Amino acid sequence: MDARFRNLVFILAVLAIVGCSEPPQPDVNRRGDGAENIGQAPGPPATLPPPAAKEGAGDLIEGATGDVVLSEVFENSEAFVFIEGRYLRRPYRLAARGNSVFLNEVELLRLPKAPMPGGKDRYVEHRPEFPVQITAKSSWAAIDEIKSDGWRWSGRLTVYYFSNFPPDEAFERLHSDLKTMPFVAETEVVMAPEFGPDLKYLKVKSKAGDERHFLTGWWDPKLKDDGFHYSVKEAKDLDMRPYSRDEVEGRLRERAALWKEILKSDELNIQGRQLGSIRISPEERPSAWKEIVNVVRILESDLPRDNKIREILPRLVTDPAEIDPESSRWAIVKQLVENFRPDDQLSQRVDALARDANIPLWSKP
Repeated sequence: MDARFRNLVFILAVLAIVGCSEPPQPDVNRRGDGAENIGQAPGPPATLPPPAAKEGAGDLIEGATGDVVLSEVFENSEAFVFIEGRYLRRPYRLAARGNSVFLNEVELLRLPKAPMPGGKDRYVEHRPEFPVQITAKSSWAAIDEIKSDGWRWSGRLTVYYFSNFPPDEAFERLHSDLKTMPFVAETEVVMAPEFGPDLKYLKVKSKAGDERHFLTGWWDPKLKDDGFHYSVKEAKDLDMRPYSRDEVEGRLRERAALWKEILKSDELNIQGRQLGSIRISPEERPSAWKEIVNVVRILESDLPRDNKIREILPRLVTDPAEIDPESSRWAIVKQLVENFRPDDQLSQRVDALARDANIPLWSKP
């Protein structure tokens, strides 16, 4: 077999491949000095300094027009790359800039602006306004019902501080802020040695009598026989300030390196960001070259959508359970089939591969 086929990759990135992107942030604005809203809680003491970025942060890298971290062209790559079911033509231009990785100017992934505890983007840039419906008589139970995009106001307030200040300072600022609120009767910093040295949480009791525990960033009650149990987190795990330029560049290089390996490898690689991936190595499956050619042939045919899926899936998976409309593999191939568009370069490459490797072509049943 021609050596160039040993570097063949078939990549179907058929879901929304832009990974880790930031969801739209709610419209929350920092309360200006001298706000006169009734029931408005005063902000942190004026003597505290403004938010500080991580040490050595410099300017943040954002958007598709930021500084170029990496740029490389793969002129002779034998990869077959599909993004959301669409074929990308050679040569492949891999680039990392801003906070994203691109292939032929298609955004493959976008890094979040800040760390995402629990896998969720919780960064809050501005201090949420104090809800006008909260009064001195409000209970925590009632306050917990005040939500924006499904997120409690108290949670958003907490994350604002950990998004803008070092963890220890964020804890103190949150404490100072809560103490001034009209519904708060008392607060207490509780040390929790049972969870680890120097770990603590903030207990806040309302004038209505109920209380909430703010743990160096979260309150996470778990009901047990002896009442509520709070799992305290270390403050360092709640540092949610935006990544520094160096951190962003390092993470971009790591992710770009993965794509470089994909473009140089000899495997059949079908990627679905949220549904997993299908990977076939020619060393593990000698028929991989045949499958690549005939998957494209099936895509180019006039078979109905579901028939195409049923023809393609057995060529990519070995587990019969995955050839099912409820399987993630079915969803991956379904988007490929729905979004595929014929391309002259793709047809020519597949014809050459079939001819040079003497691969029998699929024919419509």
